[in-house]
Amino acid sequence: MKAFRDHLEEKLHDRGFRDIFDEERGLVRIGIEVAEARAKLGISQVDLAKQCSRTQASADSSISVV
Repeated sequence: MKAFRDHLEEKLHDRGFRDIFDEERGLVRIGIEVAEARAKLGISQVDLAKQCSRTQASADSSISVV
């Protein structure tokens, strides 16, 4: 059975897959940065959503890893 990294390495040779993968990786990175900033500020997802004039649900769907 192939390990995940082996499978991913193989898939990344496909230009279309790699483009989408890189785009998604960027979005995940943004979500992680937002989560880290929230933690540093000591605010919740609800607090952040209120400050952005959004609901938590709409904020969650925008950045699902926060």
